[in-house]
Amino acid sequence: MRRDDRLFQLDLSTLAILRDLLETQSVTLTARRLGSTQPNVSRALSKLRTVFDDELLVPAGRGLTCTHRGRELLPRLDAMLADARGLLSPPTPTSPAKETRTVRIAAADYAIAVLLDRWIARVRKEAPGVTVEIDTIVVDSIDALARGEIDLAIARREPISGIDQFVMKQALSDRWVCAVRPGHPRARRKLTLAQYLALEHVMISVRLPAISPVEAALHRLGKERKVVARVPTFMSALALVKTTDIAVAAPERLVRTQMPDAECLSLPFPIEPTVLNLFWHPRRTTDPFHRWVREGILPEDALPAR
Repeated sequence: MRRDDRLFQLDLSTLAILRDLLETQSVTLTARRLGSTQPNVSRALSKLRTVFDDELLVPAGRGLTCTHRGRELLPRLDAMLADARGLLSPPTPTSPAKETRTVRIAAADYAIAVLLDRWIARVRKEAPGVTVEIDTIVVDSIDALARGEIDLAIARREPISGIDQFVMKQALSDRWVCAVRPGHPRARRKLTLAQYLALEHVMISVRLPAISPVEAALHRLGKERKVVARVPTFMSALALVKTTDIAVAAPERLVRTQMPDAECLSLPFPIEPTVLNLFWHPRRTTDPFHRWVREGILPEDALPAR
């Protein structure tokens, strides 16, 4: 047997038997300590003698005694088995106050407004050495997340190639509303579909390969609204709404966060709530610091990850 091949003849349980044999110098006591039988321990000792090319324990009077090699191995086995137990221990708890990492997140302005602003305030208080970098989420964010260049993505679940490789956890569900400025001619009134379509609308340009939920809902009805402006973000859309009679369809939580005095009118057609999810690579799931980041962003009633 080549020397390098001997490693594959051993496992931790066999080495644990050897450690107890060398300490007790007794097959009977070792079997009793390990809850095994004398024949099992004897077979293990026979195998160990072959692997180590040494008797390890030899007769001495009515008992056994360690060979020189056996005495030499005992402290090394203690250290090795202690290291092995350490491998099975839970990860070292994170200490946010001592962290100096950079957290990189891909998210849209909606997620920043309703989830990340509160979380960043917490980071500044509990982990002042941590830096936060937020980039606009785009199709390439999927590849960046897979490569480990970003830590988290916050977005709706779109049918994008590669999305299924990540862990997903719902962060929030928000209903869509039609937001208009205070004093708008349609404020405080229930909208009919015809009235909604007659309004002038600002539309958010969707960068991901997906259609706006509002456009999809209207398409199912065979209807089309009058879009007079297209902007890249909800924030810029709300800026237009504040000073004009233009309306915007937007998640209610975002509107109430960014434009508290806006009139939020119920949409006159069925539309599914918008759902924001956290996405991360499975390799980061057990990272204590990454878990602290996720738990800080997610509300307490978030659904289980899948």
